[in-house]
Amino acid sequence: MTGFGLAATDIENVKFAVEIKSLNSKFLELNLKLPRAYSDKELLLRNTCSKD
Repeated sequence: MTGFGLAATDIENVKFAVEIKSLNSKFLELNLKLPRAYSDKELLLRNTCSKD
């Protein structure tokens, strides 16, 4: 099964966009593109997305 989703919002004058693509796979593979200022949040995002 494949799927696609996109959401965008502004929080305190900061624009956020999330794009999710799902391909036929049994495993989670995250490709994050973050501004350098948010690179310290990458592990938190990965852990949050990986929760059951």
